Amino acid sequence: MALIVALSLAACDAPTQAPQTEALVPAETSAPAPGPHGHGATLYVPVYSSVYIAEGNQTFDLTVTLTVRNTDRDHPISVVLADYHDTAGKRVHAYVSEPTQLGPLASADIVVRESDTRAGVGGAFVVAWRAAADVTDPVVQGVMIGSGYQQGISFLSEGRVIERPSSPGAVGQPTR
Repeated sequence: MALIVALSLAACDAPTQAPQTEALVPAETSAPAPGPHGHGATLYVPVYSSVYIAEGNQTFDLTVTLTVRNTDRDHPISVVLADYHDTAGKRVHAYVSEPTQLGPLASADIVVRESDTRAGVGGAFVVAWRAAADVTDPVVQGVMIGSGYQQGISFLSEGRVIERPSSPGAVGQPTR
């Protein structure tokens, strides 16, 4: 019970305004859960810049936050790809121009503003990470939140591995 109260109080101190950046930037860390080990992977993360409301003829726009959390306690990982795709699967923005290193237990995020509805209801990120050592897999999530019309909505989606490098020591850009 004390943990729930502590977490609730910590949430009260959270900033109320989203960062104004479109780059992958370091963020606060959280304690990881153990997971499978690897040297890298490419993940698919479904995100929604809009969701249908009413009878399906209107949309409700959302802010999207993509978060990559390095769960390894000892080794860094590098995020080498974070491409944003629309409902048709077309890439609308590449957020990583060069590998971004995340230290042990570090995290980073990308914020897609509520006004950026290019991806639509079927948007997704394709995220690739690599590591020089055997590390625990990072947690990669999309958090969607919005408010309007006296309503509020928020939900989370988990990344799913769609590709692993063919050689365990491979570091760098994934094959496209």
